[in-house]
Amino acid sequence: MFKHILVPTDGSELSQATAKRAISFAKEAGARVTVFFAKPEYPIAYFGEVR
Repeated sequence: MFKHILVPTDGSELSQATAKRAISFAKEAGARVTVFFAKPEYPIAYFGEVR
């Protein structure tokens, strides 16, 4: 059914565990896996200083 599985990750523990599960599932399904790492280059500030 699945031929190719895309696994986006940000390097967190949760995404690493998900990638391992996706690889296991892909082996059972006979599918290929592509892992995509996406993380901002800098921390996003949701607050600022107003004068």
